[in-house]
Amino acid sequence: MLTHYLESLTEAIRRHDSIRKNAQLKSRKWTKSCYDIAADIIASRLDQILSAEEKIRMGHTISPKTLYNMFKGTYRLSYPIDPRTINTLTKLVRFTGYSSWEDFAEQTDNLTSMQAGSDDPAVAAAHALREAAEAEFRAYVALPETKPEQLIRYFAEGSPAFNRIMDLSLQYIAQGWCISNPYNPSTHEVLESECLSADEKQARFRTREYRLLCWWSAEAARYTRRHKEISEHFYTLVNTPDGWRVRNNATLSDPAMDEIASETAMPQHPEAATPTQGRKKKSKQQAVEQAPE
Repeated sequence: MLTHYLESLTEAIRRHDSIRKNAQLKSRKWTKSCYDIAADIIASRLDQILSAEEKIRMGHTISPKTLYNMFKGTYRLSYPIDPRTINTLTKLVRFTGYSSWEDFAEQTDNLTSMQAGSDDPAVAAAHALREAAEAEFRAYVALPETKPEQLIRYFAEGSPAFNRIMDLSLQYIAQGWCISNPYNPSTHEVLESECLSADEKQARFRTREYRLLCWWSAEAARYTRRHKEISEHFYTLVNTPDGWRVRNNATLSDPAMDEIASETAMPQHPEAATPTQGRKKKSKQQAVEQAPE
């Protein structure tokens, strides 16, 4: 659930003087050649600012495909971040002027905290929405333990959005399912977010979200259900005395989950589980945009 870090990083890359001054990179919509040009610019700058030891340890180039995936929102981050990914992120934040990925993350968190207290309803509500999306996923990870007191920090208590999460959680508990088993590939990312309207009392947002929930049954010692989709959501947030809270979360996607029909559809040992395994047939809604050749 680190999309907001990547969004901040891609914007920092766009704002870099060497990127902004290139005529072909002024457009918000980049072509394949734009990513090639940006990768060359970044590599040239890294060659100047990295020490010899850092070049040996991390390299000083960035793949155009990596940039493409980051800018398109298909580059995935999850904790713990593996060393290779840390090297990639470190090189990019060094290019944008930060000393390390940790420094960049801290500065981004500080800015996010400022946004939460913004006088602009759209900015403050957008921050609350990001926090709520993360809180919902954390609620499923925590099962079979439920923590409604944590959810009401982001969702209006008793609202349709709050009740939906609690109802689903109780269903999963009754089935004996969890997504916290070792090597579980479950993830949830907000790929896009658009404010449709906002005033002092209420805000409405449209989001595009990627969700992969691989439910593990301890009793059966195997994955028993898999939910994978890219879907469009419509949120309504209300401004309460305690801050912005999500009241409604409506989606046009089919809520039905994909059943795991055979033992080959999902690995039965958690250490073998990966997000790319499972059913190969995808709907248009499930198709993730691929990087250019």
